[in-house]
Amino acid sequence: MAERRDVPSALHDAWRDATKHPDPLEALIAARQLEHELTQWQGQLVSEALAAGATWEMIGDALGITRQAVWRRFHADVDDLKIHYRAEAERLRRKAEHDARRAARDAMRRARRDR
Repeated sequence: MAERRDVPSALHDAWRDATKHPDPLEALIAARQLEHELTQWQGQLVSEALAAGATWEMIGDALGITRQAVWRRFHADVDDLKIHYRAEAERLRRKAEHDARRAARDAMRRARRDR
């Protein structure tokens, strides 16, 4: 069974604020923040879905909009995430190369010493 997804605290807080006001105008103001937080979470979920192999079309179907509309709405968030992951991948690649060179150097030193 899959683990339950935790709701981000900012989204939970915005929901609480939007539903606690008896005055509809105050609730509408709070609902605007709720909408913002929900959009942020949707962007995160879109990124996760793409990383898991979903297509823009599949994500659009899940949201009830076209793949073009979902791409227009979320591609900037995903592009920012790609930039972050590419930079992280490059950092890890350089570290792996460095570690491999160090391991090879150490192995050569041990081999010379053990002769």
